[in-house]
Amino acid sequence: MAPRREPTVHVAVHRALPAPVARAQAPAAVTTGEARPYADWLMQQLGAEGLRLTCDHADIQAVAAARGTGARVLLSNRTHQGGEELLLCIDGMPPGMKRLTVYRIDAARRWRQGSLVPMEVCETPDREGHHEQQLFLPAQSMALICLDPVQVHAPQ
Repeated sequence: MAPRREPTVHVAVHRALPAPVARAQAPAAVTTGEARPYADWLMQQLGAEGLRLTCDHADIQAVAAARGTGARVLLSNRTHQGGEELLLCIDGMPPGMKRLTVYRIDAARRWRQGSLVPMEVCETPDREGHHEQQLFLPAQSMALICLDPVQVHAPQ
């Protein structure tokens, strides 16, 4: 596996700072044809309470929302060539185990039998309420990053 490049885009989300929910604008490549229902599904996964975020790249659109006690970040790369390496930082969540799920719609057609297939699902400890995730976002693609608390049960 090739080493990751340094991130060229930084997206910061703060879970404790509500903001109006913005309307996501998907790239044309994922809003037409067979990808359309999956792009709609990604947008529906955002919660009703927006979260404050910053993104330092004009071609990357980012929308963040709270969903229950978790956070959702929808990223859209509207460029027509290449892609961007992103560093996503989510702050303000309670410390504890988190489940990270990443969905992406791109030329690879990451769906099967009517459902999107996650690119990544993992559980990770979060001792300080701060999570960082690096990911590649190809041109004309959308990604949904879901970060949710996990209930850890002690063995009996």
